[in-house]
Amino acid sequence: MRGSTRSRVVGGLSVIVMTAALGAACQGKYERLPAASAKDEAALVERYKALVAEAKGVQPAGALKLLHHFSDAALSGISPEAFRGLAKGFIGQAAAGAYDAVDFRGAREPSKVRLLLVTVGGQKGAVPFVQTGLGWKIDDVAIGLGDLTKEPNLKGSMPVTPASALVSVVVLQDPQAGSLDKVRAALELAAAKDGAAAEPFLKGESSPWVRAALRFAQWKGGGDCAGFGRAFPVAGDVQAELYDDDSDAFRQLLGGLTECAGTTGQADLVLKVYRGCHAVEGGARSEYVEPVVALANLKPDLILQAALKAGYPYEEDPVANIVVGALHGEADSPFIQHLMEAASKRGKIADLAKSWMEKIAERDKLEPPPGAEGAGGAGE
Repeated sequence: MRGSTRSRVVGGLSVIVMTAALGAACQGKYERLPAASAKDEAALVERYKALVAEAKGVQPAGALKLLHHFSDAALSGISPEAFRGLAKGFIGQAAAGAYDAVDFRGAREPSKVRLLLVTVGGQKGAVPFVQTGLGWKIDDVAIGLGDLTKEPNLKGSMPVTPASALVSVVVLQDPQAGSLDKVRAALELAAAKDGAAAEPFLKGESSPWVRAALRFAQWKGGGDCAGFGRAFPVAGDVQAELYDDDSDAFRQLLGGLTECAGTTGQADLVLKVYRGCHAVEGGARSEYVEPVVALANLKPDLILQAALKAGYPYEEDPVANIVVGALHGEADSPFIQHLMEAASKRGKIADLAKSWMEKIAERDKLEPPPGAEGAGGAGE
């Protein structure tokens, strides 16, 4: 019995000794790595102190303000919710003084990664940094925000595809980012359905397309599409600018405008589509064709109202020409059915409908629909 007890005691002591030894070895392996230059070490210390200082100055609700301290690769693999959770904890600890006496124990250079060796509250750790176009950035979110027990990746974080919406937020935070980059970033937030992340950037934003894209992100994140519809710019030169710079972005936002107009049934948004199509030419106008035809079939009454209010002569009315050109011969389409019904009544809308029916009949004669040879056009 005594021998059994003695064996257990000796075994327990052995486990304790081995655990301590492993811990010391784990910590010591970073110290044994090649030392970084004094210049790099000073830069890393400065960056870490900047993170702590900013954390002390923000409220937990402003957790995303800490994003710019981290590399894009590190941010690409973490969700906004997870980042907010880690950052709120770090902000609370920083406010409580947990990082007031960080012991900086040097810096190491295992590869392109630099490690800043720190001790916080008795816990040793190694914070990884990588060089970016904007200077040194922390390359691991969890470690940077306080989890010093985690081992850093000495080869650097690998970007995750598709990237987290946080990468887009960093672009929107960057005062040097161009309008096109911000539009693309806002569209990525829309794809991630993170409208909350877009909201803070609306204040003070002067670019009409950036504002529209941010409103688009809010809508796709669960907000009201009407705000986006009102923000969509229809001036011809403004539309042409985005189309020339990024036709995909233009197409996506235009599709959003016509979708919003159709789903809400707001006459002012349908009129905006109408006037927007009239304001542009060339390739930008060609992007209106499919969404305008879809809108005409969805809200034929509002298309006629918009045509009447816009007051463009048929020859100068691109929407009228698009609808007539696309739907002539389609007697069963919702738009043609509504047009025939409207033309049977009296008033300005009826007169407009009759004139469009005449144009459709002319097109049917020039381009008879399949199986309609000799049967007459839609207006006969």
